[in-house]
Amino acid sequence: MLKSITPDDIVRWFNYLAFGTPNPTENKKPTGCRANTLYSNKKKLSYYMIESSANWNHQAQNGNPTKDKSVNDVCKRVKKHECRGTGKESRTSEGFSRQELLTVLTGARQSIDTHIYSHPAYITLQNTLIARNDDMANIHPKEINENMRAGFEGTLTVKLHWSKNVVDETQVSPQIILGSMNSSLCPLVSLTIYISTLQESHFENQTMVGQVLVRFYDVYVRMLKSYIKFIMRDTH
Repeated sequence: MLKSITPDDIVRWFNYLAFGTPNPTENKKPTGCRANTLYSNKKKLSYYMIESSANWNHQAQNGNPTKDKSVNDVCKRVKKHECRGTGKESRTSEGFSRQELLTVLTGARQSIDTHIYSHPAYITLQNTLIARNDDMANIHPKEINENMRAGFEGTLTVKLHWSKNVVDETQVSPQIILGSMNSSLCPLVSLTIYISTLQESHFENQTMVGQVLVRFYDVYVRMLKSYIKFIMRDTH
């Protein structure tokens, strides 16, 4: 059955998904789905093709039909409508507004459980980075260090282990953790408080985890000292 699928079949299907008809006119607008939906379906279908790595051969009628130009043309047409504002509206969720973020942090800091310090640190740090929730969960203390570049005193760097869409370590670049003059939003303040609470319960145990936490805490102490000097320099 898979061998009988042709690029025309996929084009008609994609047109139906996006335009609501297998044969849309030039003036028809793609209000059924967005280009990313088509690209996703194209990738999924391509995975199950018998000759998934081969280009489509029109003469022999074999190969991978998802790689034919006509299939990509449908995706590009839908994408062009999105750029013009005539396609399906995006349903991408928006990030927190400043007030919403402050409300979430206030609630986290009023908690009575053991996460009263860890959750604010997690939230304020993610607010300054390009990261998903699962990326944040994979952060290891050894990946957070002082920023040694001139002009960036008082900042940290972190290298995330992205959980999705990354297949090569070289694609992951270090990110800079900046402080904030608003103590409620400052990840440096929240993280330092959180690490300080771990000192008594974790630092006395000289296991591998304990040693990492000691090093992590020392980095913050040195960072805060340079951060204070940096602020004092600008106030004089």
